[in-house]
Amino acid sequence: MLSYGAVRKCHRALRLQPARAGRVQARLVAGRAREVRQTRNGLLSKWTVRYDLRADGKVANGAGARLTAADEEEAPHAGSIALVFPHAKRLPKAVTEYLDWCCAHLLPKGYESGSVHESYYAYVGWHALSATAGSMCMVLAMQAILFGAGLGSGAIPVGMALSWVLKDGIGQLGGVAFASLVNRNFDADPKRWRFIAGVLLDVSSMLEAAIPFAPKFFLPLAATANCFKNISFLAASATRASFHIAFSLKGNLADITAKAGSQTTVFSTIGTGLGAVLSYFLNGSHVGILVSLLVLSAMHLTTLARCIATVPLPSFNLQRFEIVVKHFFSTGEVLNPVQVCDAEVCVGERGSYLLNGHLSAVKVGSPFHVFAGADGDASAAAAELVAQKYCVRMVDGEAHVAFAADADEKQLLRALFEAFSLAVGYQGPASFEAFFAAVGLGGWDVRHIYVEDSPSRISVVPA
Repeated sequence: MLSYGAVRKCHRALRLQPARAGRVQARLVAGRAREVRQTRNGLLSKWTVRYDLRADGKVANGAGARLTAADEEEAPHAGSIALVFPHAKRLPKAVTEYLDWCCAHLLPKGYESGSVHESYYAYVGWHALSATAGSMCMVLAMQAILFGAGLGSGAIPVGMALSWVLKDGIGQLGGVAFASLVNRNFDADPKRWRFIAGVLLDVSSMLEAAIPFAPKFFLPLAATANCFKNISFLAASATRASFHIAFSLKGNLADITAKAGSQTTVFSTIGTGLGAVLSYFLNGSHVGILVSLLVLSAMHLTTLARCIATVPLPSFNLQRFEIVVKHFFSTGEVLNPVQVCDAEVCVGERGSYLLNGHLSAVKVGSPFHVFAGADGDASAAAAELVAQKYCVRMVDGEAHVAFAADADEKQLLRALFEAFSLAVGYQGPASFEAFFAAVGLGGWDVRHIYVEDSPSRISVVPA
């Protein structure tokens, strides 16, 4: 016999509806639980809870004052696969139940109760397709590079073995050099660099697929491909942290990161298996491998673009701030990160954004001589840097901004607000204080502002 508290706990956990026997609105009172047992249906657990209900003095359809209800609820992870892949609802029930059970182990704890952002599920779905296609590319590329190294035509020469070692070493050095050059840009524009990582991974696969056509150039082709591959892995891992922070709603960043590793492992394994099957049917055809790589690369980059487009980054870079502040100038309202996500450019027309970044009428970190007057006197600009920690000047239709070395985040935003108001010719009544308050309420992180490509702040030393 269970206590009333135990029955109520089961009631809340299983989301049972205490309304049964016709349309009598019954509530669970201090009745007695008659039975609590667990049954199995395939791999899914189901709970059956039997308890007594009282109809609050109302009788329906001639029923007595005491009603008995039995409710059966599926496991809490039911429907999890439909969150990630909505079309999975069309599959047979037995299949969806099994996929629900599998999918629940790849999602963070509490996902069904709002521990992650609502766009997380679309991100996981597109990431699954992207990781699968990328792994298939790597399988075919590995087959090509092994053929280029001489596998299958007798013993591999010592020189080729040495070249194999050298290409790995050169590739790792390239990854180290890349990380030192990009550094802070990973945080400023993670979507751009994540897509660049995908492009480099596909380019490396193409270079490896070209080795059988020019085996004499094994070392330069393989070393370049391995360098691109190391840069791709490094950039992908560096940008992933920003994505996970955006999805974390209940301090579960570590759980999301761990589940991301599990997801990548599962999807990559599936891609490896599919790539092995495809490789078997290609039967070593170099042209077939190259054509297949072209198709898979297109699929990989398309799904990757859709994947990163779902991430609502809550921090400001120059592009996101420009979208928000221009909308504020027009309507007096501040867009939230989800709304900005829909307007944000990740690739650009013909890859223009990937190559050049965001081209804006506001230039941050310009040389100090830009802020000098017509006579070359920079004393006014220096005084502004000391007084308000920033300086803004319009030069040739562009707003140039300089920050003092000790400028804080609010002063950075104030300078950008003033710069964009000058660049677009805004003369409205909206003030920065109203904008700043609305930004905080809109879900933006004003503690981390990524608008400076390089440390170019100015220190003013009194004479």
